[in-house]
Order: sequence, then structure tokens, then C-alpha cells
Amino acid sequence: MAQRYGFELETYGLTPEEISKAVTSVNGLVYAGHYSYHGSRHLGLRSKENGLGNVWVSERDSSICPEDTGGEYGSDHEVISPIVEGREGIESVCRVIKSLKRAGAETNENCSIHITFGMENSSARWNRMSSKKKAQVIVKLSEMFYFFQDGIMTLLPSRRNPSESIHAQEYCDMTRVDRDVSKLGTQHPSATSAIYDMLNYERGQINVQNLFSKGIIEFRSLEMTFDTHRVRTWALLLHKMLSYCVTSVSNGKYRAFQMSVNPSLEGLLWEINAGTDLIKDTMRMQAKNLLDESGFNSYYVEAV
Repeated sequence: MAQRYGFELETYGLTPEEISKAVTSVNGLVYAGHYSYHGSRHLGLRSKENGLGNVWVSERDSSICPEDTGGEYGSDHEVISPIVEGREGIESVCRVIKSLKRAGAETNENCSIHITFGMENSSARWNRMSSKKKAQVIVKLSEMFYFFQDGIMTLLPSRRNPSESIHAQEYCDMTRVDRDVSKLGTQHPSATSAIYDMLNYERGQINVQNLFSKGIIEFRSLEMTFDTHRVRTWALLLHKMLSYCVTSVSNGKYRAFQMSVNPSLEGLLWEINAGTDLIKDTMRMQAKNLLDESGFNSYYVEAV
């Protein structure tokens, strides 16, 4: 089964008509309109099975705050893909990103990409798992993010790192928890308070609010840079990490990460057996991010 994804692209500065023109300029794609926040849900699931696998929408998202950077109030928008599948689906999203940028869409420090992974129709192993095993997968994934967080953060802006950024701390400090946390973390003795913290935050790196009801996991860490290489690499890296967790739990090889494993990015790539191409692309992504963070990359044109 091919991995199924959903993408939310946070941008601002375009009218609905301009978004429509940008989306429909990509061959075969349809734009179904601009809505209030979550207002497009009345359309139902946009997927290949429902004949809506090419239908994109946009919604208002006031968290983008374009007026803070001189943008016109009300021009905030997140452009939302239908369910896409595999590498071909990721490439279609990258084509939309390029088109939005050419149309004049802008981003600021409030903009990011959210990538949702649909598990129920992507992994036969996952479908065969009990709720207890599925909980173990999420704990394993959270342990991975926690153990390798210093390495993972070299791929992301420092303002997404709660240990360094007040913004990240405030962004993640959600007191309302509307998911059954008791299903997550109690299944394995290595679960720690740090893992609970990560899972308890709807706006944290990993959002499992709809895991048991809809079978989806959302990742919210990547800032929107219009750099399609980063988008592609990050999506594939997350897929590899998630597949590793599903396989290890399914095979009964569930174990806490040991200090014998190097907690660096290189250690993560080795642990998940990332593959030569993904290792190369991930290290390139790390190098570019470090240049961006140091301010030395301002002379380079972002890859689109």
C-alpha cells in the first residue's frame, strides 16, 4: 500500500481567485473554494475513492497574522490538499507550492506546513494491530522524537525548538486535552513524562488527536519555506520513521532507545535504515538549514 498524506500549506497574500488560478494551473487539479476555518469539511473526505482525489481548497487561518508583516487583513490562508498517495502525490503538492509562489503567495514566521499521515489505508501491518499495539507505535514514535530531538532540530528552525524558543513553548502550551491519553504511554514501561508532554499538546510536533477515531497522525514542525526539496525530504523522512516504528512493534522488537545509539541525525538515519538517497537528501536539508540559521544562506535562491 502506498503511504497516504494530507498537506496544509500556510501562506498569505493571495485572493481566492488567485489561489484558484494557481492550483488549477497544475494539470488535472480542481479548486473547490475558500472557506472559514475548517469550513470545507462539509465537502466530506476528498479522496480518490470518493472521486475527489484532485480537489483542493483553502481556508482562513488567523494564526498566520499577515497584518503583522504588512499583509492585508483577511489575506491569510492555508491551502489544503486532498488525500495524496506516495511519491507521486508528494510531487503534485510540490507543483502546487511552486505555482503558489509564482502567483505571489508569501510566508512569515507564523507559517508552516502540516503533514497528516493516514494509517488505516496505508499499512497492512497497522490495520492488523490491536489498539494496544497501535498505542505502542505512537509511544515508540514519540520516544524517537525525544531521543533524537537534537538531531531532528538541525532540520528545523530554532523557533520550533521548545528548549530554545519562547514561541515554541507558548505554541505548545495547550491545557485542553481532548484525546484519551490513557491509551498512549501506559502500554510500555519506557514511557516518560516528556512523551506525555509531547502527546498532550495538540499543537506540538506530533498531533494524535484523531488517531483512534480516524487513524491519522499529524506532524506540524516544518516551517513553510516554499523549498520543495525540504518538503519532499521531510515527508519521506517522517514516512521512514513511522514505518520503522510500525515494523518494530509488529515484529515484537519493541525496545527503548539505548544510549549505545548515537542520538544525532546520523544516528537516526542509521537506526531507521534510511537508504542512500534519503540520507543524502536529509544531510543536504540539514546543511541548508544550518546555513539559514547562521544567516549565511541569504545569497542563495531557495529551491523551487
